Amino acid sequence: MNHRRFAITICVLSALTFVSAYADEVRGFAISAGIGPSTIEDVDGDETFSGDGFGWSIDLEYRVSQYFALGLGVMSFGEADDFFEGADVSLEAGATNFFVRGVLPVTDSIELYGRLGSAIYSTDSRFFDLGEGPSYAVGIDIGRQEHWSFRIEGLRIDGEDREDGSLITAGVSYLF
Repeated sequence: MNHRRFAITICVLSALTFVSAYADEVRGFAISAGIGPSTIEDVDGDETFSGDGFGWSIDLEYRVSQYFALGLGVMSFGEADDFFEGADVSLEAGATNFFVRGVLPVTDSIELYGRLGSAIYSTDSRFFDLGEGPSYAVGIDIGRQEHWSFRIEGLRIDGEDREDGSLITAGVSYLF
């Protein structure tokens, strides 16, 4: 079984190398940062915590080609408050996200994208909770001039046991 995984990994890496060899100038490391409103949700039986906060995100990625990137992101959903299980509860949540981003260049200065990943998240309130779940996002990069662009992104993490987080950010991206 390990030989099969190794062979598949080599094939995928070879394909990525082939694709990146013929890509336009848009490749290399990039960093992006954004801030914006967030929502934290936690459903326990009949009780639902749903609070709004203000969060941030920072992503580091390697742009393999004009159409494909691999990355790592860190985010905070901020602090949210709600009446939950008979008490006023304040909840903070954050996550680390590993992702693959697919890019669709619309013009020379506008790119649409979608990304899929896996997130490890933590929450802190009356108790500490750690979990993992899939993440997905859609966004747009506007005005890429050489290195800089303005970015708008909507991201969601679907956590274990119906613990979810959403973050809408506006920020910048820099391609080295």
